[in-house]
Amino acid sequence: MKIATRLMLGAAVPALMALVISFALIFSYRAVQEAQEKDKAVQRLITGMNELSNLLSEYLLYHEARPLQQFVAEHELISRLLDDTRMKEGEQQDILARIRRDIDLMKGSFFKLASNHERYVLNEGDALIKEVERRLAGRLLVWSRDAASDAAYLEGLVDEDLSKTQRKINRLIFVLIAVTALFLTVLLMRITKGIRSSLMVVRKGTEAVGAGNLDHRIDLQARDEIGDLARSFDHMAEQLQTVTVSRDALQHE
Repeated sequence: MKIATRLMLGAAVPALMALVISFALIFSYRAVQEAQEKDKAVQRLITGMNELSNLLSEYLLYHEARPLQQFVAEHELISRLLDDTRMKEGEQQDILARIRRDIDLMKGSFFKLASNHERYVLNEGDALIKEVERRLAGRLLVWSRDAASDAAYLEGLVDEDLSKTQRKINRLIFVLIAVTALFLTVLLMRITKGIRSSLMVVRKGTEAVGAGNLDHRIDLQARDEIGDLARSFDHMAEQLQTVTVSRDALQHE
């Protein structure tokens, strides 16, 4: 391989590695951005669950229509958020399914609670209806707590995935840079060693011919510019030897 070709190869490798690292950075940016979007969705989910819990507590205290209406509106927002959120298959998807189940149970029980309270008012404080209301309220609080707990756990899983993604990308970039540096070091050392060795052979050959040893041949088999130079020098020495022999023969005659 020609020296120029080897040097061009050495110059092309960093450019190629820079391109690979650029693609890795783009991939890492997208992966991190996706993880951040998931984290934001989970945070909005946690905020929504807290809002549902607050509206439930407010209704249990005052039994007004406004908390009930707000609960329904917030429930719809959380449902759409769950539909739009995509998590990893497995545990994260299972957690989302549990949260959806809990908020759907909360919605149905909330309406039952409101209807039961109306019956309680109409029946002037019936103790049995009051007991049913108390049980419904207890179930609602349990589901609200479970959903909020699942959302907080899901946030931890998403944050862990984000950290893992960042660590993987950092390791990938480090490995690419290390491999590039190692390859270039080995390549340049081999090029330098080959050039130095070839030049030393050529120098010794020129010194021998210059000292009058016209039978000496460099005979360098390298397929690069220095090898071409050595073969040209051997051809010159051969021509010089022919001319010298002819001159000596002519002088002898």
